[in-house]
Amino acid sequence: LIACLLQGGSLFLAQRGVDFFVRFGSWLNLFSFGLLLIALWANRHERAFVVIGLGVLLNGIVICANGGRMPVSIDSLEAVGLGELGALLETGDYITHTKLTDASVLTFLADWLYIPGYKRARVFSIGDVIISLGVFWLIQRAMVQKRVQPKEGFFRPPGA
Repeated sequence: LIACLLQGGSLFLAQRGVDFFVRFGSWLNLFSFGLLLIALWANRHERAFVVIGLGVLLNGIVICANGGRMPVSIDSLEAVGLGELGALLETGDYITHTKLTDASVLTFLADWLYIPGYKRARVFSIGDVIISLGVFWLIQRAMVQKRVQPKEGFFRPPGA
């Protein structure tokens, strides 16, 4: 929760021009990834969290390698109808994402994937796919796990 609040709050305050968050927002973004990885590691007994953690780690690696910002393909943004976000990335003022360029590192882990023809889609990364699979697995396991039957008493009548 702290990692999410830190990341969202930093982005919110940086977009409103608060100098500290404009200057150090990318570092706070990386710090939030560290906090998230610690929380996922603490819950590694649930195997789905290991999968989620792998996706977060892959995103964190590419973000770290690119100065604290996730590179995003402008071509992919335009393909899903989000070309206006490309102009924002061009300014360099967005603290969590940056334009994917020839100077970007580990571009295969960057946000360049999209679903063709689905105009409401977002551009996403391999790490995002792995995170989504882990979340799906976590929810699916929670839905089908064996339920413990209550003992005879208040919630279960005798002989039921």
